Amino acid sequence: MMLKCVAGGIIFSAGLTSAQALPPFTFDGEDPCFRVASGFALDKSVGFLGSFKFSATGPSTNPPTAVGGWDIDTIPDGEYAIDFYCDTGNYASDAEYIVESVDGLRTLTRSQNYVSVGWHTLGTFNIKGAVRFTQTNHWSGTGTKVIADAMRSTLLTEPTLLPPEETVPQLPPTEVKNWAEYWRCCHSKRGSCFNRKITLFTFGRGYDSSEPAAAGNCTPWM
Repeated sequence: MMLKCVAGGIIFSAGLTSAQALPPFTFDGEDPCFRVASGFALDKSVGFLGSFKFSATGPSTNPPTAVGGWDIDTIPDGEYAIDFYCDTGNYASDAEYIVESVDGLRTLTRSQNYVSVGWHTLGTFNIKGAVRFTQTNHWSGTGTKVIADAMRSTLLTEPTLLPPEETVPQLPPTEVKNWAEYWRCCHSKRGSCFNRKITLFTFGRGYDSSEPAAAGNCTPWM
């Protein structure tokens, strides 16, 4: 499942009853949420799913000269297993990964040096709403460059489902005899006739049943 960095655009069906029902979220280096602050460049050798990846030469001293990563927003809350994708090559033997989540900031090192092509474990993290994965070119062991290709987040706990959409009662146009006067009256009351969240009250868009029109003295126009 390719998630374009903002999970808020995905509707989580009420039919999801277990973490196993929710597929992993995968973030590629070519996704819009991937950022390059400095140093990382597009590497046109084949990476995850045949796409390009990013790489930076090194090792660099601390502070690093290359920083890049993924900023993920509105991801469902829960505990996640996080993996990174890497192909095989003379890459950093102790590549630096920085994870910012509800757990705080954690810096880890993982080998990319001639590892097998595929997913490799980074760790388990609690995520609430958002998470940031950052890679740098700071390492001290062998290897000539570090790879930033793709990250995978697999939910381990029960998914948090979105609440059902609020139902706004509908007011048929036939119940208002003079829409122009009714709208002028409600507008002058600054919301006394309708829910303040509804910015357009015309042609029967809706009203808040907890704050009926009668309270605003607009009933002469109904």
